[in-house]
Amino acid sequence: MTQPASVPSTPTPGAPPVGVRTGGRAEAPLRRPALAVTVLAGAVILTGVIELLLLPLQGPFEAMQYVVQGFYLVMVPVSLAFSASVLWLLAASGNARVDERRLSRQPLLMLGLLVLSALVFPAGQLLALFLRMLGVGDDTAVGYGLRTAIGNLFTSGGTMLLTAIIGMLALLLLRRPHRAEQTHRIPVGPVPVAVVLLITALLLAGIVPLQNLGPQWAALDWEVLQALHSLLTVAKGLLAALLVLTMGLLLALTAGRTRKVLWAGFIAYWVTQLLTVVLIRAFVFQMLSGAAAGGDWFTPVAGMVDVLGTLLLAATSVVVIVLLARRSQIPRS
Repeated sequence: MTQPASVPSTPTPGAPPVGVRTGGRAEAPLRRPALAVTVLAGAVILTGVIELLLLPLQGPFEAMQYVVQGFYLVMVPVSLAFSASVLWLLAASGNARVDERRLSRQPLLMLGLLVLSALVFPAGQLLALFLRMLGVGDDTAVGYGLRTAIGNLFTSGGTMLLTAIIGMLALLLLRRPHRAEQTHRIPVGPVPVAVVLLITALLLAGIVPLQNLGPQWAALDWEVLQALHSLLTVAKGLLAALLVLTMGLLLALTAGRTRKVLWAGFIAYWVTQLLTVVLIRAFVFQMLSGAAAGGDWFTPVAGMVDVLGTLLLAATSVVVIVLLARRSQIPRS
């Protein structure tokens, strides 16, 4: 005899409570991005360890300088892919809750840790500047090497630690998918986040030319010039961290055509970042080989590509704001 629908069946001991959907359709979109985050987190940690092993070998072995510069062409794509995978996971966690602005807590925590890892680099620059002001080391090879070693250990160690935590959280989400049901509501909508992304991208586009004004600042004292360059690098790092935060939130708070526009703009931005790294490393290779005189065009072209990438992000933000404004004007039944 069929049991009436109004009478609840007896729950199985050890089964999850009603309302928690384990392995259901709501959690299926999180599995692939969570797996990607886990794998790429391991790749970031592996490349970080290899970097720390290669850097001390640059002094005794001159050829290792070429190896290190070439290795950066591997590290940067891996790092960008890892960041993209975290954003993918966060966007997938908000697929069914865009209108309510609710995101899964665990992917949101991963985004926060990713932003912290982006802040490690400017913090390392501040540490190097502080050590220089205290007189730790000097401008000789030994002194510079000491400050560089401290900065590399701080930056690489902090990045690997935060990356490992993100990877473990993604692995935990794979093993216990019901954690995706724990959500947090974002207090702001997508339009304010898009405006912040637009302002951040424009500020980044303005900082890049300032970093390339070395010949115009040649009359400044060397210590002042170094401090000014470090401060500009710190400012760029802070804006880059804010960029990661706004990119992740905006992806999670949008859907449909708007999200596709965002992905297109973000991918174009990441491509320009890769191209910038290739141009800079090509210039460094020429310097190491003693043929830098004919490669002076690398630095300005790399700066132009970097500015182009941030302007593409700004343009993407404008398009998204227009799409969201049009959507808000459509009457809902």
